[in-house]
Amino acid sequence: MLAQTQLGVLDSTSRIMAENAALLKLQNKKEKKLNLSKIYYAFLWGQIIFGIILLLLNFYEPKQLITVGAIINALAMFVHIGFVNLGNWKLLPPSTRPGWPRRIIMLIIFLLFAGFGGITIFSYL
Repeated sequence: MLAQTQLGVLDSTSRIMAENAALLKLQNKKEKKLNLSKIYYAFLWGQIIFGIILLLLNFYEPKQLITVGAIINALAMFVHIGFVNLGNWKLLPPSTRPGWPRRIIMLIIFLLFAGFGGITIFSYL
């Protein structure tokens, strides 16, 4: 049951990251054709290899695993909020862009996640 859940998580996160990478590639290079399955498998195997590296580095302690998860999640949210802000400010038409109060709140959230990631990394080292 837990293995099936973990496989589902790997699949869904790889799919999301592959779609985002494909959208960025299409936008930046103006390519018309992409092999989405190759991008998907690259992200999937990247996550699997990352997990193997963690096991090889003796990350067995639950506290260490939770800390590594916290670091990864804080940095992922930092990047996510940064891309959302960038998209809101640059890609949306001016009529649909968020107002200044929401921009300020999103900027504060962006800085908070940067702080959380930094605090977690520096307290762990």
